Amino acid sequence: MTTEPFAELIARCRAAALVRFADAETELWHSVRELTVRHQAHCPERADGCPRCHRALAVLLADAHPADTGEDGDGEHPTATVPADVDRYAVLADLPDTAVVAVADAAVGDESALCGYGWAAEDGTTGYGDSLASSSGEAEVTGICAAALSLLEHHEDTPVVILCDSVEAVEAINTALRSADPAAAHRTLLFPESRHLMDRLVRHRHPVQVRWLKGHIGHDLNETADAFARLALRRATGRIPPSAARKEEARLLRLLGSGAGPLLAAA
Repeated sequence: MTTEPFAELIARCRAAALVRFADAETELWHSVRELTVRHQAHCPERADGCPRCHRALAVLLADAHPADTGEDGDGEHPTATVPADVDRYAVLADLPDTAVVAVADAAVGDESALCGYGWAAEDGTTGYGDSLASSSGEAEVTGICAAALSLLEHHEDTPVVILCDSVEAVEAINTALRSADPAAAHRTLLFPESRHLMDRLVRHRHPVQVRWLKGHIGHDLNETADAFARLALRRATGRIPPSAARKEEARLLRLLGSGAGPLLAAA
């Protein structure tokens, strides 16, 4: 029996755990990365991957981010110090007045490589579709690219800002945009469709910004994008007939236009 498949499985599990950690604890994730980079710059064992340095890094991380125990001192329920609405929309405070803003999201199936993606913009336009994806990160990149390219087509010479709740996707796209090289995101993108979309987006990189937005906190566009992504996945996997999908799309558009009502539908 070969051990290679088990090694691959372990590597995939570790990668998935890191993605979930980055999504759940964005600031802490960036701190871990900064501490690791600083440590490896001077570690004599860096060539071997710092096999015995994890304890030292854990101590440094604990010192840098002491636990917030809140008022009750049990450390399980930190006391919020920022009003929810202020924290929720702070990411939008410095956007250009002329920018067209949209939120993109994706949904990944458990039994195949099919994914659904969706997006919703402040100007009322929306879109959704399905593709193949090797991970949630690749699915989110597909959604971001699809949203940005659609808005660029309809809003020439206007800044386009796409928000997404996936740290992995935001970092992958920004790396490609900064370097003007779509291949910089190929570690995340394995399927031809996502790579093709990334190639197209890089050609229009100057008016495009991609930013992280905390997901599932009641942001209207985020909830709409999520609902469209899940609808796209259900349609692609045959869990909803075309006629029902069209009715659900119409319902979501009505709710987005009215600004009220539950966007959540059965998965």
